[in-house]
Amino acid sequence: MTTCVVVHRDDALEIYSMCLGLVESFVLTALRMLAATARFKSDPAPDTAVFWAETGATLPDARGEGWLSVLTIGPEGARFTADADLTATIDGLRPVEALFFELVDRLAEAAEDHDGNAPYHTVIPRDHSFVDPAILRDSITLS
Repeated sequence: MTTCVVVHRDDALEIYSMCLGLVESFVLTALRMLAATARFKSDPAPDTAVFWAETGATLPDARGEGWLSVLTIGPEGARFTADADLTATIDGLRPVEALFFELVDRLAEAAEDHDGNAPYHTVIPRDHSFVDPAILRDSITLS
């Protein structure tokens, strides 16, 4: 099961994704997708994508030791690095982390309220709080 929040805010793409269990192909696809964003950057300052293993899905401290990979993404491409200062990245991800846990709470409440007589379906993940409306519009256009 994967739960993801994708928001475009203040000219930044914020993605907070949790995968239960390690699904290596999902992680590799996500990191490659984020690396591919390099050619679309208009700001020369590098961006950062982080991957960590944490059973609570919470972001570790910026100076913590739980980071499995740190990907620096610049206009010229992307590379893994071991010496990035993650303070600004983690601070920037805290709001989308809060949205992620709000999504998880709302999904749990909906699942608990489900009567079980019909297939479980919810539109909660499509709430504009959790996903950029442009992504939904584009996915409808592509289908």
